[in-house]
Amino acid sequence: MKVKLPPTHEEAVMAAVRSLRTALGMTQTDFGRALEKSLPTIQRWETLRPPRGAALANLYRTAVANDLDEIAQTFSRALMLELAETGDAVSASRVIELGLRAKDLAAALPPSKKSKELVAAIEQLLSELIRLGPVAQVAAFGSKGRGPR
Repeated sequence: MKVKLPPTHEEAVMAAVRSLRTALGMTQTDFGRALEKSLPTIQRWETLRPPRGAALANLYRTAVANDLDEIAQTFSRALMLELAETGDAVSASRVIELGLRAKDLAAALPPSKKSKELVAAIEQLLSELIRLGPVAQVAAFGSKGRGPR
């Protein structure tokens, strides 16, 4: 089942894709190569239709790995909306709980350790997503690497 995000949320996700790419200092072509996506896909994500599922999770992971917390939050909200639309309240609740634990862990760390420890916490969150399986596309993300740095 495809979930249609509210227009303002879709626009926020598309803007976050563009912000992530520019924060990394990449052209659309370079960004697409780094993510193993085509130029038209990157252009579509930035202007017409935001990424979903595994692609969205990969962008989230890339933002976290590069300490781009505000951008990561936009992707995180979009992933949570996808989870909520599955109707699996128990799974969504567990994911939110793990997300809050990851956020608390990140807040408690000194800046020099944040990225490594936060990525580990996010890995745990994604492992739980895969185990629960509420969004099957997210499971594919586990084999996609960390994205561009």
